[in-house]
Amino acid sequence: MMTVYREDLRGLRETLDEYFETLIANQDLMKKVLKGGAIIWRLSSVALTTFFVGSVVNVFTPIMAITKQHKLHIHPIKYFLPNGSVYPWNVTPGGLLWKFHYVCETFSCYTLYAIANSVVSLFCLYVFQMISQLRAMSDRMLHLDESSDPDSIVRDCIHRYETLLKCRNDIEKIFGPVVYWLTITNAISMCLAIFQLSQV
Repeated sequence: MMTVYREDLRGLRETLDEYFETLIANQDLMKKVLKGGAIIWRLSSVALTTFFVGSVVNVFTPIMAITKQHKLHIHPIKYFLPNGSVYPWNVTPGGLLWKFHYVCETFSCYTLYAIANSVVSLFCLYVFQMISQLRAMSDRMLHLDESSDPDSIVRDCIHRYETLLKCRNDIEKIFGPVVYWLTITNAISMCLAIFQLSQV
């Protein structure tokens, strides 16, 4: 999806970054604008750590299980794959095809890790930038009576709000299919997991 909407993403980034940088440059607004940024950073860090640990556990569990079986002299050794996949063709345990599947599933785990973290972090960044701009507009509107030209402030806030609505539409267009895809994929993954459990 990100490659399909590359130009929209570029435009969204340029639009949000341009105004966000001017807000950060203003010392009076900087604290108000950056309020809540630590929460976004923590959430992104938690997602990053959780996805990474999940990927590592997913990839190394089969190796640890096989090693444990070797140490305990259990025969025949059960060979697992990282995703616990069951294929319609015969995968000889420990054979070349099993190793190929192991490498492919390991690659898919780390690819999923990288893509999921990138998308989540990018989404959080865009939403945070939009919230920051709304805070700045709110602050400007609250201090409208202190301004020498309130009409221009109102006009600027309305223009900025219209821009944010366009950004919101772009975010929905870009990330909406991703959320839909993740929902469908999770449902299919659960069905596959139930199927695989029934085959064991």
